Amino acid sequence: MPYYRYVAYSSNSKAEDLGSMEFRDDVEARAFGNQVIRDLMGTRAEHYYGWTLDIAEGERALPSIPFVPAN
Repeated sequence: MPYYRYVAYSSNSKAEDLGSMEFRDDVEARAFGNQVIRDLMGTRAEHYYGWTLDIAEGERALPSIPFVPAN
């Protein structure tokens, strides 16, 4: 199974390496990324608003996921 690396970028481009996880495919990796965002936004939404989460499997990058408040 491939490893996916997660890096969060703040609105002023500071990066936080969130580590890596092994998942079966891109769908599972993105679902995990979305859950991380929901968890972080649930604790301090005003701090994380405007951030993005980048996910990469090796050299291949998945589309970035924006941190937005839950509806």
